[in-house]
Amino acid sequence: MTIGFALAGGEGRIGRRATYLVRSIQQFHPDAPILVTIPTSESPPTSLTEQDIKIARKPFPDPNYPISIKIESLRQAERQLETDWVCLLDTDTILVEPFTAHKKTTAQLRVKPVDMATQFWGQADVDEWKPLYDRYDIETPSYRVKSTVDNQEIWPYWNAGVVLVQAGDLGNRWRDLTLDLRSKKLEASHHADQVALAVLSGDYDVEPLTERYNCPVHLRMWTCPPKSVLHYHNENWLLCSSKYDQIYNKIGIDTEFPHSRSESTMIKLAARSVRNEIKCRLGLWSWGGAW
Repeated sequence: MTIGFALAGGEGRIGRRATYLVRSIQQFHPDAPILVTIPTSESPPTSLTEQDIKIARKPFPDPNYPISIKIESLRQAERQLETDWVCLLDTDTILVEPFTAHKKTTAQLRVKPVDMATQFWGQADVDEWKPLYDRYDIETPSYRVKSTVDNQEIWPYWNAGVVLVQAGDLGNRWRDLTLDLRSKKLEASHHADQVALAVLSGDYDVEPLTERYNCPVHLRMWTCPPKSVLHYHNENWLLCSSKYDQIYNKIGIDTEFPHSRSESTMIKLAARSVRNEIKCRLGLWSWGGAW
């Protein structure tokens, strides 16, 4: 089963992060096609455009919702890459080992539940979810999942940082539903991409991903099982551990680190990551606070 990768690029930090991600994919999947979708209004760095990748220049589907360009990247990849699977990755992720989640599965879609039940729509109940499924004529799911850090039972609500799908029309459907949620100004328009993905997953055979393929570094750098994809949010969180220094160096991400990467800095950040996880498990996490 062949796999291709998709992500969004852009200018400034987004462009640099996209470059790191592309390089990390190429470390472990040198023959896999990679498609990067860049907004027509932005000028990406040459470090990105000079990579051996496909580039799609497209406008934001919703200029007031910049994350919509990520969904457009999946849409373009499903059209252009000619692979069995497409893996859409957030720009603030990197691979640290081969990505194998598409192997030995019969599912159509693989995504990880959100980190915490307190994240956005994680606490929504049947009175909030069912009208959305009914609105789009999608069968309400009978199963539930567990948030991966605080281990709470929730509706199928996914972290969209890693979306692995058998190539088809998810990108089209995801874009259209997200834009509809946004245009109708429904309550679900906040984080509409994740709400839309949750609703659409009702039409797919889903096998949840583990944190191995979408590890929230700010919460689980030390306690996460073996990792394939680090979802780091902020480069400083990668300072928690020196385990992947060789990879950081190869992809150039080490240039983001403070010049004085002292042992005390690493210990403080590692302790903070563990503290964050404990707070989540105890229900004390204040979402929206600084990472």
